[in-house]
Amino acid sequence: MGRSVQEASSALAFTLLFACACFPFQSSFALASGRPVRVGVYDNAPKVFVDSRSRPAGFFIELIEEAARLDGWQLEFVVCEWNDCLKKLEAGSIDLMPDVAVSEERLKRFDFNAIPVAQSWSTLLYHPRLPVLTLNDLANKRIAILQSAVQEDVLAQMMASLNLSYQVVYVDSLAKGFESVQQGAAEAVVSNNFFAGRNASSYGLRLSPVIFNPASLQFAVAKGRHADLLTRIDRLLAQWRLDPDSVYYRALNRAMAAPQVEILGVAWKTVIAWSASLLFLLLGGAALAIFSNRQLEQIISKRTAELQTAIERHERTEAELERHRNHLEQIVASRTIELEEAKKAAEAANLAKSGFLASMSHELRTPLNAILGFSQLMARDASIPPAQREQLEIINRSGEHLLAMINDVLDLSKIESGKIAVSSEIVNLRQVCTEVADLMRLRASERGLRLDFILDDGVPAHIRSDATKLRQVLLNLLGNAVKFTKEGDVVLHVRMPKEGQLLIEVHDTGPGISQDLQQAIFEPFVQADNKGNSGGTGLGLAISRRIVEMMGGRIGMTTRVGQGSCFWLELPVEKMEQAEFPEVEAHPRNIAGLLPEQPGWRILVAEDDHDSQLFIQQALRQIGFEVSIACNGQEAVRLFREWHPDLILMDIRMPLLDGIQATRAIRTLPGGETLPIVALTASVFAEDQPQILAAGCNEVLYKPIDIAGLLNGIARHLPVLFRYETPDLPLPGETDRDLIRAEIAALPPALRQSLIASARRLDAEAIEAALAEMAEQSPLLVKYLGLLLRRFDFGRIVEELA
Repeated sequence: MGRSVQEASSALAFTLLFACACFPFQSSFALASGRPVRVGVYDNAPKVFVDSRSRPAGFFIELIEEAARLDGWQLEFVVCEWNDCLKKLEAGSIDLMPDVAVSEERLKRFDFNAIPVAQSWSTLLYHPRLPVLTLNDLANKRIAILQSAVQEDVLAQMMASLNLSYQVVYVDSLAKGFESVQQGAAEAVVSNNFFAGRNASSYGLRLSPVIFNPASLQFAVAKGRHADLLTRIDRLLAQWRLDPDSVYYRALNRAMAAPQVEILGVAWKTVIAWSASLLFLLLGGAALAIFSNRQLEQIISKRTAELQTAIERHERTEAELERHRNHLEQIVASRTIELEEAKKAAEAANLAKSGFLASMSHELRTPLNAILGFSQLMARDASIPPAQREQLEIINRSGEHLLAMINDVLDLSKIESGKIAVSSEIVNLRQVCTEVADLMRLRASERGLRLDFILDDGVPAHIRSDATKLRQVLLNLLGNAVKFTKEGDVVLHVRMPKEGQLLIEVHDTGPGISQDLQQAIFEPFVQADNKGNSGGTGLGLAISRRIVEMMGGRIGMTTRVGQGSCFWLELPVEKMEQAEFPEVEAHPRNIAGLLPEQPGWRILVAEDDHDSQLFIQQALRQIGFEVSIACNGQEAVRLFREWHPDLILMDIRMPLLDGIQATRAIRTLPGGETLPIVALTASVFAEDQPQILAAGCNEVLYKPIDIAGLLNGIARHLPVLFRYETPDLPLPGETDRDLIRAEIAALPPALRQSLIASARRLDAEAIEAALAEMAEQSPLLVKYLGLLLRRFDFGRIVEELA
């Protein structure tokens, strides 16, 4: 009987193949004249396949044909194996590929439409001779899998997690994979749920309970090509999904309908084979009835009962598997919906957070722009008495402290949202560390502390790193050490314990950190002073840790209560033999005004904040510029037409027309094409800069505005010539230093202590009076201390005299 079944099956297969061969295959046809679109077609029924009439068919094909009919595309279908189709798509031989599952690897090679066409998952199918109920049943077995399929990596991970080995049998199509299991070349095959449900019974295969790798099925194009096709497909999908009678749902129902070739769970081909076998037996029995009619009836009855039992057992098994599969489908669908909702909620929260931070950045930095700006303007006035100058310095320090707190909060948010990146540049390591140490030395001297900087031999002068972020971390570590240390000293020690590894340590003689805080000290909003008396946000160390980790390093600390702490950071660095840029002047000169015999430079300031208007206007007019103010973008466009400025300082957030809209409008007017436009913004998000520059701005300056930075920015776009304040005398050389030390040693102790106390009080008048009395006895010392006093370097005065 088994041979009869095989012969009948072979006859039926031959008949079907002959029927297919009778119809000429057409690889392409045009639905409408218009844009040609080449579409890849491979065998993955019921989603994409070639039907018995040699025409492309399936769920995805019906959708693209409807899109072509609506838009007048001329479709050309290119039939190929799955992996070959992907290669053609990437090479540009195919414009559009239907039914492609989205994966991280494919996102690097292809672009996909946004709206998923269908959801799929993967399963394993097996032959009844080798049941597969769990992955353990596949140990050391052969598994057929489609070449370049997304399921391969997932299956490998699943098997590896169970320490199971197996052999991969690559196939060009799912049909060949099913044939390999049917013919014994493999024990199982990996398939998507669509093809499996449609074709399992035709190959005599059964579905296993193993389900994995949920996937989104979409249309794909080559990376960077045919984005308009994907956009149009998304728009049509959005319309179709809202209409229950649309082509989308009609095609989906046809694709999901059970195959008509299956009756009672048994393939029609098998039924024909069985029927042929029974017919053969009946005819044979009739011929032999005269000899063994009774025996033949018993055989037929027995075989019929066996066949009926087999069919019933098969139906029960299929029903049980169907119930199990339906239950899993419900779970997968429910979980998919939950994940989509959670993703949407997270994206909405992230957008709200970014919007809030952008708004807060503008609202906080705009008033700080006026506070710090006016304090800078007043400090430039030589007629300001020393007492009021001290008050201005307090205002400026407080403003800088507030700005640092705002920056901490925004920096942490940017790091968490992935909107901050590490740059790689050539850095003068000694200069960066020296600048940071000098900046913190005055604060240390005000607290009666000594701050030392030690740079070991062997540390390269130049490294490749991110100077801005390195400076930010060092300022935070030194600032904390000075803040929490009441007496003693703070040491910045830079060394290189081994090639390619930079070690920076900040030692202090402070109170140390208690055991309960040591584990949490690098977490946000945690301070070493848990009583909250130290000020600050408690974000500095958290930000420093994130920055150091982004730079590929690590940060930590050692501490003993009552004996001080050491915060350290290790960074991988690349040693640079020579700097590729000139050294920055350590103490740049202040700009005093414009040189004579220059044109009257006109600067238009577009700014809606009144305080910022006054600050920028006064700063520019003190230098000698002609200034006009526009309170909004619309007025800026009008003044550009009427006043003809040489340069525009354009605030980005303004009423009526914002800075971007105003810039675009000016660029379209006569004379506006080449006019320098410098943007002013309180936004701290780096991703805003490309949008601002794309609108036509030449440069972006960030608030709070530094006067020197503003003037240098103007000089980059206008051929202005500045005059500078008379430079200070250079610091003494080694010969003069010996004489100065001798004069310091000869000072009366009472006078020396009086000078130190006055420097610590920042009392410039008392120091000037003392220097006047010392002019004859200590001329070099008076000249040197006078230089330091003009620079307001009270910390250095204390160090020299101590």
